[in-house]
Amino acid sequence: MSKKKKKTEIHNAVFFLSSIIALVVGISFVGWAEKYSIVWRYSMFLNAPNEMVVGSLIVVSSTMIPVYKWIEKQVVTWKGNNPEIGMYVMLFLLGFPLLMCATQIGIIINGALDESQTQTFHTVVVSKRESHGVRGGMHYYIRVEDWYDLHQTVQVKVSHSNYETIQIGDSLDIKTKSGYLGYEWMIGPDLMKGKWPFDLPDN
Repeated sequence: MSKKKKKTEIHNAVFFLSSIIALVVGISFVGWAEKYSIVWRYSMFLNAPNEMVVGSLIVVSSTMIPVYKWIEKQVVTWKGNNPEIGMYVMLFLLGFPLLMCATQIGIIINGALDESQTQTFHTVVVSKRESHGVRGGMHYYIRVEDWYDLHQTVQVKVSHSNYETIQIGDSLDIKTKSGYLGYEWMIGPDLMKGKWPFDLPDN
């Protein structure tokens, strides 16, 4: 094996290892960010408002440009007539996990640094739905009346046990804070462990 080919294989191995590490870190941040769940009244991607996603994309892109230039100078080992495809695949494998990390860090900053006063809003459950998660398993959501606009609704992600307990028409008191970055978020423990981020009113 030539030194040049060996060097290329080492570069590729390091790149893929970095992609795996970034993905693991990104998934960990997703779990952490669930403690600061942003109120779902915006258009969202990766549980983050689109404005936050765009900002994260700009940050990640500025990071990936020098990475792209570095890869471009390397001998990319890829079978077929289009070795540049391998380069684009490698960029995606690293770029998407980095985007995931950046968006979730934004959510965490919005909640963890928030020193605003807690507010409590009375609302009503209007619908429920289930969906298959990207990482496998089922996700459970309820929709409640938006406490700022009764003609709109807010989506809330809940655990399976809470999904089965709460019924359409139930009244709920939801506690929120305004958010360090201006995105309102719900106060509560990990929603996926069967604990509500809101309190059931006393009957």
